Amino acid sequence: MYYVPPAARCKHLQSHAKLPTIGTELDEAMEAIERDNARLKGILPKIYGRPTLDKMRLGQLIGTISMGAAGT
Repeated sequence: MYYVPPAARCKHLQSHAKLPTIGTELDEAMEAIERDNARLKGILPKIYGRPTLDKMRLGQLIGTISMGAAGT
């Protein structure tokens, strides 16, 4: 079992999905998860803050995934 810090939880990321900083927030969430779970150190992707990644689409993806997760 792994611990997910509050800043890396779905609810927090959903609430920031439409912000232009969502990519950086996702990268920081991955770092926080790794920090609190030694077995995951260095294996989670931290690629979402790249300037070339469309943050609007990333936010839309988070919204879509969130809607699907709410129905389960």
